[in-house]
Amino acid sequence: MLSIVALLSACRTSTSFLLTSQDAVAGRGLPRHISTSKCIRTKRALSDQSYITSIRSQNLAGAQSSRSDNQIVIDFQSGMTAITGETGSGKSLFVARALEVVTGGKGISAALLGGKNSERAKVEEPVVVELELSLRGHYLNAAKSFLKTIEVDVPSTGLILLRRSLVMQQGRRVKSVCHINNQQVTLKALTAFSRSLVTVVDASTAAAALSKPEARLAIIDSAVSPDLLVEVNEAKRQYRQARRKREAIERELKKRVLPSSFVQSDDDENVELMNHWIRELGVFQDRVELFRGRVATSIEQMTEVHDAILRFAESDWDNDDEGAMYESFMDFRDMIVSLDEQLVAAQNARDALAALSSDQSAITAIEKTRSFIMDSLGSGDHGKASTRSLQKATERSHELLNAVENALHACSKFIEDDEKGLIRTIESLRENCPFSLEEVDSLLIDWSSLARKHGIIPSSLPTCHKSLKNERDGNVNAQQLLPAAIAEEQAKLSTFLCVASKLTLERQQVADELTSSVTSRLPLVGMERSIFTASITPRGDTPNSDDTIDFLLLHRYADDEKKAADGGKMNEIASSGEKARILLCVECELPGSVAASYAVERAKKEDETEAELVGLPPIAIVYDEIDAHVGGRAAVAMGSMLVEQSKWSQVIAITHSASIAAAADSHIVVQREHPVAHKPSKKNTTMNAVSVEDTARRKELARMASGDIAKDEAEAFAEALIREAMKAKLVN
Repeated sequence: MLSIVALLSACRTSTSFLLTSQDAVAGRGLPRHISTSKCIRTKRALSDQSYITSIRSQNLAGAQSSRSDNQIVIDFQSGMTAITGETGSGKSLFVARALEVVTGGKGISAALLGGKNSERAKVEEPVVVELELSLRGHYLNAAKSFLKTIEVDVPSTGLILLRRSLVMQQGRRVKSVCHINNQQVTLKALTAFSRSLVTVVDASTAAAALSKPEARLAIIDSAVSPDLLVEVNEAKRQYRQARRKREAIERELKKRVLPSSFVQSDDDENVELMNHWIRELGVFQDRVELFRGRVATSIEQMTEVHDAILRFAESDWDNDDEGAMYESFMDFRDMIVSLDEQLVAAQNARDALAALSSDQSAITAIEKTRSFIMDSLGSGDHGKASTRSLQKATERSHELLNAVENALHACSKFIEDDEKGLIRTIESLRENCPFSLEEVDSLLIDWSSLARKHGIIPSSLPTCHKSLKNERDGNVNAQQLLPAAIAEEQAKLSTFLCVASKLTLERQQVADELTSSVTSRLPLVGMERSIFTASITPRGDTPNSDDTIDFLLLHRYADDEKKAADGGKMNEIASSGEKARILLCVECELPGSVAASYAVERAKKEDETEAELVGLPPIAIVYDEIDAHVGGRAAVAMGSMLVEQSKWSQVIAITHSASIAAAADSHIVVQREHPVAHKPSKKNTTMNAVSVEDTARRKELARMASGDIAKDEAEAFAEALIREAMKAKLVN
């Protein structure tokens, strides 16, 4: 799960949870920035003992609880809490994944909604996750400010209840219903509020994110002054705006179309010639605009409007940079020609059917056919040879021919005389466009003549007219706006590079302090001969780039202290265990920074509302198996570091390490329970989270250390772990 790392207060919109510097100065909010050198001694004061009090889930991943309300409830205390349990018991599911849901995570997998195929995700059994927070001091004040903007009340006790319900709908769409203190809110508001308070560090995800330059930069920026980051971003925005303005003017100038004979000069003769061209084109523009206006007016009387008429009516001489007006006028002419040709074709169709004057018409062919039928009966002496059957056949032929003749006359009448007939329909369309082809061609001839005169293509004539007027009027774009835009761009670039250099210096200071701090911690986690370096490569004078951060890991040789340390980029050479330990060292120095490293990537994927990261610790940090690939003395050292963190912020460690679990102030075991009478299966398995103390805790630590082997000795070892952890806390 990815979290916004710093407490945010309400400003700008209801989706921003940011503290203002005025609040900090007036004592109403938290200071906006704390340097790393002051971080340790201010951590406890900042947290004000705010913490997660409980996480409740219902139907998450289809899990069933042993409780009557079917809720899996995990209650927490301030300080450090260890979450343990057998592999696959659901530790990460009911803490890390549950927090992902309730803090507004998107892309919720079907598995979280009731199983692989989501068959258990029924409408009447939604997945519900609740997170209860206890806020104090500055955090409570900031929460009140934010929640006031979305009209949510906050009790004086400082208890905040967040709830998100999920239902799988048809089409595998997930519907969310969100509440804060039992008042419905949007998912965006829930996300903006909750992710600023809780950080979840997933070691594997964070390690992968560190391979990306922007993720490493986010870690450094988590300790940089937010005011400086805002100043840099604003300077960059203004520079980009000035650059776009200059580019727009240059594009406008490139669109200029001037006569081929044009010579740029301020002498009177050239100015007079230019004025003559402008007047000439202006007169022609008036003719075109008058005609276009008549076309636009005629549209109001039309029952059907051809696309070509609309395009020409909507064209504009003064804003015709693409030559669309001439093209639409040509389409308009083609439409008139086509209608005239269609009318002639319809009239020819009528004549082909019923014109008696044409020896090729259908009616003439029928009369010839009738004559031939009569001849088939014979005449005079030959007619005596006809029989009754022949007479009947002849009569039937006449009847059918009469039917053809009647149909032909009906078709001819429809084509010519019917109001909805072919000829009348085409005539109506032509009448809707009451413009003669001669009138249109007269304009086109003059259009082409003027274009040839100026040595340009006809479609560019309106642009040429506009360009000439710009030149005559002093070419404001070329001679005034462009130089001013170039000067403004250079000034904004200079300002941006100046504040960016300040940011680079501050990043360098943070990187140096991080290098020193992490390297000093490495011996505590079993990396005595290792050196960590946060190396920064400045952006230089390139405005479109940014500073580049690399995390280097070097190893000194045990047999030759004078030999140069060997190593390389941490994401390329470090083992999984080394990455986990270094990530913890970084997180101890810059709380919330590791989560910030992959919050950058999440913001890109989810298109989240922009949020500013400020150098403040979250109220709770959840480590999801940060001890993976770590054991022995390194695990003991990691436990000590987590205890140190818990002095200023709640720490929840999901762990398989007995050494880390023993160092915790409280211990919770997530269990799967099976009825004695049944074989273990998903259907009859229930989940439970139990807080363990004394003997129960000792037995759990023994299980973690040795499984079922040498239980008595393992319990003695567990007792020793608890005892030594208590001694270490008293010493510190």
